[in-house]
Amino acid sequence: MDANAWKSSVTGENCPPWCTHADHSAEDAGTDTIVHLSQAAAVRFPPTVSGELLNVSFAMSANETFQEQGTPRQPQIHFGVDDAKGHNQLTDYLPVRTRAELDTVLAGLDRVAGQLRAWRELLPENAQDAA
Repeated sequence: MDANAWKSSVTGENCPPWCTHADHSAEDAGTDTIVHLSQAAAVRFPPTVSGELLNVSFAMSANETFQEQGTPRQPQIHFGVDDAKGHNQLTDYLPVRTRAELDTVLAGLDRVAGQLRAWRELLPENAQDAA
């Protein structure tokens, strides 16, 4: 299969269902990596005690190259922490080739959310009650 035929086989209607990068036309089939990327799920936190505004985001991604054609897609969760100016403070990827692998990530996030909810119940209703 030539590079353009391969590119057609992994883009357009053949992109993963979560890929929001519909136009891969600028990517050179023979030399570029085809990057599939979902819309990010993000949380913007209130200011930290130091006044920083942080954004935590998660997105699904997968990369494919003509040179590695035939290799199954390796979906991964991209996670990152950005400051208010969009400067990356931390970024990495977690492989999630199966639902079970993503379920492990979700279970950890659910535990964190559960603990935050438990702590919430220990806080006063309003600032006057805290004094």
